[in-house]
Amino acid sequence: MKKLIAATGLALSLSLASFAAPTSPSGVDEKVLNNFASKFVSAENVQWLETAEYTEAKFNWQNQVMQVFYDPNGDLIAVSRKINYETLPANSMSTIQEKYPGYNPTETIEMNSTEYGLSYYVSLGNAGKKIILKVTPRGEVSVFKKEN
Repeated sequence: MKKLIAATGLALSLSLASFAAPTSPSGVDEKVLNNFASKFVSAENVQWLETAEYTEAKFNWQNQVMQVFYDPNGDLIAVSRKINYETLPANSMSTIQEKYPGYNPTETIEMNSTEYGLSYYVSLGNAGKKIILKVTPRGEVSVFKKEN
């Protein structure tokens, strides 16, 4: 599951999908399609991606950009959505400003995993450098990934 979280964080914050090609709904497991359709009735622009570890749907729903992940059995394992940076816990924003002066938030993702619960991922940029931070609901901040 840690591999899923790592892959998910990267896919969310970096929009990477080079490790597998998007598939059409006809290539997606029927249980996944049924579970998806029952929870996200009015989803638009759905793009599917299948890997050996999970099936991902990226889509628009109720004016939000979202992603959901299903395990090989077709069960939901994580839901994510883009959010505004300002919705993070206030103490985490203070920590980020103190520890990363000169960096600007470029993307913020809320992720709710069935195994790990709620967490946030914040991409920061500064002169071609990128840092991805993981933020807990209590506002604790840690480095998820650094890119130079």
